[in-house]
Amino acid sequence: SRYPMDATPPADLFEPADANGAIATATAVIELLQAMDHF
Repeated sequence: SRYPMDATPPADLFEPADANGAIATATAVIELLQAMDHF
């Protein structure tokens, strides 16, 4: 297991709002990188 100290699945460690915020941040970063590739 990659989580030997805690059997809690990663999804259960975060509130839904936090996960949505992380996804939004990752999406923004990906879009920024894609935009930079077009220059």
